[in-house]
Amino acid sequence: MSNSNFKYTSRSYQDIYFRLKEKYPHYDDSMFSEIAGMFDTFSEVMNAVVSDLMDPKTRESAYFRAAFMGYDPVESEPATTVLTVKLRQEMTKTFQKGEQFSGISSISGDYIYYEVPDQVVVTGETVAVPVKQQRTYTGVEIGKIQRSTEFAEIHVRSEKYRGLVKSSLEVFIEGEKWNRVTNFDKSGVDDKDYVVCYKNTGEWFISFGDGVKGKLPNLSDVVTANFAVTKGLAGRMKAGEINQSVSNDPDIEVVTNIEDVVNGNDPETVSSILRNAAATTRLRDAIFYDEDLEIAAMKSSSSVVKAKGKGESGIGSIYIVPAGGGIPTVQLKEQVFTFVQKLTAFENQPLNVLDPPYVQPVIQAQISFRKNVLEEKKDVVRAICRFALILCSSAVDIQVLESFADNGIDVTRRLIINPIWGIDFTAEENGALAFIVRQWEQLLGARKYRDFGQSLELGDLYIMGNGLYDYGVDEFHLISPTAITVIGELEIVNSAIVEVL
Repeated sequence: MSNSNFKYTSRSYQDIYFRLKEKYPHYDDSMFSEIAGMFDTFSEVMNAVVSDLMDPKTRESAYFRAAFMGYDPVESEPATTVLTVKLRQEMTKTFQKGEQFSGISSISGDYIYYEVPDQVVVTGETVAVPVKQQRTYTGVEIGKIQRSTEFAEIHVRSEKYRGLVKSSLEVFIEGEKWNRVTNFDKSGVDDKDYVVCYKNTGEWFISFGDGVKGKLPNLSDVVTANFAVTKGLAGRMKAGEINQSVSNDPDIEVVTNIEDVVNGNDPETVSSILRNAAATTRLRDAIFYDEDLEIAAMKSSSSVVKAKGKGESGIGSIYIVPAGGGIPTVQLKEQVFTFVQKLTAFENQPLNVLDPPYVQPVIQAQISFRKNVLEEKKDVVRAICRFALILCSSAVDIQVLESFADNGIDVTRRLIINPIWGIDFTAEENGALAFIVRQWEQLLGARKYRDFGQSLELGDLYIMGNGLYDYGVDEFHLISPTAITVIGELEIVNSAIVEVL
């Protein structure tokens, strides 16, 4: 995923030291040591900066690349669901925009807030109320302009404001609304524009123009904002967990979500930003090949993590894997369809957006434990082994791999692994989980993730299971499958049942 061998300059300490000694043989060696050390430090700094621009590994540099290519990265997307609300009696009830409901997540243990996105009027005793997992803040003073020079920045570091829903952001300077743009390429001297950028930590900041491309704000101007924040994947809730009216509305007797909340998504990973930025340059305004269908589908929404395109007899078909796995919602399919069709010839080529054709082998294994594993830890060891088998047979392994590359294992465990698979791993398992992710990366070889048409190899399952000796597994025995799971080019492996006995 990265090119760690890129070098802007290869001047090393020894190289500079000996060149100086050769050139100035009569000078004291201590002087050369200090000069060589200084230049060696500068060399490393230049290598780090230029490498991050040429081969981005941080969100800031990925945003720079995306802006250069005219791509606007997708950030966290709130989960949505419909609440069942029992009122104290049959009535006509108005739920105002922003009205909040909450509950405690069994996965994270946190209070999760859901809001009514738009005013809704319902009639009855038991009514349905659509909600979105976000909290909205209005009139927040996010800072003052500290310098009236080019590209002044306002950083928003408060933890409660992390996970910005980009589409919700409105920025005001001294009460006057400014406009968000992807970059300042088309901004004029007096255009009140700004760009927003994100960090790996979930923090975000806004940047203003230089007085030529975008208006310069005045020194000490107060900057306020309206915006919503979301927890992305961590905002998913099990059935029945959304059970409180935050305002304690006296008209409400009971509120609940009948089904699990399964949509929503985290911000694009650095890999995804770079992939979609390149897609913007490649696609522009036309689709010609099957691969273009796939690129466009993944660019249409960060909730599409994999796609397979196939064009036959003038009809394009796209199979999409949604974030978190499972079957894509009707809304997501419509979003993909609308986006992709606009890129086809005359914007009306026949197009089908389809559920992913999962091949779901049953994986069952038996393990024995090392002698030092305590009885109360055996379930944890089983869970670790089970996750190893899940990861190498999952259609959404890409979410784990890219999050791990961006954020490390602790964030990946809390925000990806636990929510998607309903596991309760703690920080104590981070070492085992990181090993599993790296092991799968090695087995993938030149691939970046499990792909459509990629068979499930027995050898991969054995390697993943047998590699866990340091984490409590003594012997690993694979019960099923008993043969390679060979699939078609339009199919993708996504194990439904994984058991470790």
